[in-house]
Amino acid sequence: MNKDKVLEILKKNIFSVVCGVLVIAALVVAFIPVGGMFEKLKGDADQHASEYGTIQGLLTKQRKLPLTDPSKSTQDDLGRFPTQKVIDAGKAATAAVHDQSQKLVDTVVGLDAKLHQPLVGDALPSPLSDSPRFRFGELYKAVFDTEKSVETDPLLKSNKAPNLRNDILKGGTPPSDAEITAKKASMWDNDFKYRIVYTNGQAMNEPDITAQFGRAAALLPEQMRVERATKFKMYVAPDALTMNPNVIGKDAPALVDIFNAQTTLWIQQDVASALAEIDKDSANVQQSPVKHLIKLTVPGTFAPANAPAPGTVPPVPAEGGDLIPIVKNYAQGFTGRTSNAMFDVVNFTLVINVDASQVPVILSMLAKNRLMDVLTVDQASIDTSAERLKGFIYGPMPVVQLSLKCEAMFMRKNTIPLMPKAIRDALNIAPPAPATPVPAPAQ
Repeated sequence: MNKDKVLEILKKNIFSVVCGVLVIAALVVAFIPVGGMFEKLKGDADQHASEYGTIQGLLTKQRKLPLTDPSKSTQDDLGRFPTQKVIDAGKAATAAVHDQSQKLVDTVVGLDAKLHQPLVGDALPSPLSDSPRFRFGELYKAVFDTEKSVETDPLLKSNKAPNLRNDILKGGTPPSDAEITAKKASMWDNDFKYRIVYTNGQAMNEPDITAQFGRAAALLPEQMRVERATKFKMYVAPDALTMNPNVIGKDAPALVDIFNAQTTLWIQQDVASALAEIDKDSANVQQSPVKHLIKLTVPGTFAPANAPAPGTVPPVPAEGGDLIPIVKNYAQGFTGRTSNAMFDVVNFTLVINVDASQVPVILSMLAKNRLMDVLTVDQASIDTSAERLKGFIYGPMPVVQLSLKCEAMFMRKNTIPLMPKAIRDALNIAPPAPATPVPAPAQ
């Protein structure tokens, strides 16, 4: 078709051609994004890409089995896609571990409550009067008295509070020089003095009686020391167990001092009970595994190990401490325990002279059924001959001195209800949640 004919056709059909062009233009414009359509398409594409990435991540994710073995620190690989059956089995295993953990926590809390009963039940945290505070001071002093015991003291007996030295440890000391001197004087006055025969006012046999007395007096110190060694189960140094002086004065002790004295006493009672259990089958010092309590040093104030300073961390909740993860710190000791929302750790030291052959048993028995552990042990040999000259008769077996660094644990579920406000503030413990009011019954 030549050019002239094409132009002729266009001229005759110009209106139809223009309409066709307009229709084609409208169709093209309909498929071109305008305004926010482009952004919407881009957002939809990005969302689809994200969903694709999520699906790919789920398909290729490395899945782990729940950690249900307390001897392991890492989780094993699952090795397959977690079907519903596998998920249900994992949930069941996790729930079983949680139940076992809760039972363990409950057991420890129960043991702590059993071991650590308040000396005076209504003295903490806020007694209604000064009377319980005075009673605490009187009973506390009686528990440490070197002469009193449950059998002889009405106060200790009525409160079922054993004396540390006499009732729990069955301990004592060698005779002192003053006691030996007094015994010699008594022996002369009650025995040898009356053997002197007088004639016409003249002592006829005084030199002979004096010589006899001298020989008997020379043997007396060893006899008295042997008697003491067979009377007690262990020696207890006079300053081995110390009292908190703030609770034994004439005034009613402050609540903070009572709480500090109480927690210190709990550790002293735990250690004394452990030593007594170790020696329970022995008749006297010479047979006892633990022969001499030299020193038990416990902080005079409730000073938990590694407790954060108030204000440096958010307040610790008074309830629900067992739900907060516990951070281990092995720089503190091999247990890694530090004070946290569930329990407080208190460090103390113990120095004892023991039968060298019984050291492993003694170390294991100190922690048996008690919330305390031995962290470090220093051991030194003891010259038993030199100790005998000082009055300490340990028996024929080699003896060593153990210097122990230990830790005690107190569960906050039991201690927080006894803490005065000043103690809670010092430990950054939040106030207990107010009790939920019980709605009144409908009328």
